[in-house]
Amino acid sequence: FWCCCDLHLLLCSPSVICQDFVPGLVGKSAVLPCYSGSAADKVFWRDKDDKNLLDINKDTPNPNLQDQRYKGRVSWSETEFKKKNYSITLEKLKLEDNGTYECAFVIDEVESKKTIMLEGELMFL
Repeated sequence: FWCCCDLHLLLCSPSVICQDFVPGLVGKSAVLPCYSGSAADKVFWRDKDDKNLLDINKDTPNPNLQDQRYKGRVSWSETEFKKKNYSITLEKLKLEDNGTYECAFVIDEVESKKTIMLEGELMFL
């Protein structure tokens, strides 16, 4: 038999630019979207277990704080960051990546949060 794992992203927050499911495949990559109308000083990405995917402080990522399971699997764009796009790309997707992700950003010392749900399906063809 042939196995294919299909992952979907669902953006779940009333204050964000909403998107429907964003498809992804296990082993491939998916963009976890996060946008703001204002420039952020700091951005913090966390998973369902509060593990650190990425912290960015004044346009500088801090890989030392990143959880081991995400090392080498998370990327971001400094150019997009400056355009108020705080999305990250999660690479080499695994079924264990299912769950809730949180993008928190600080603007003028006020924190805002966006929640993203990553869901996966296992399909046998």
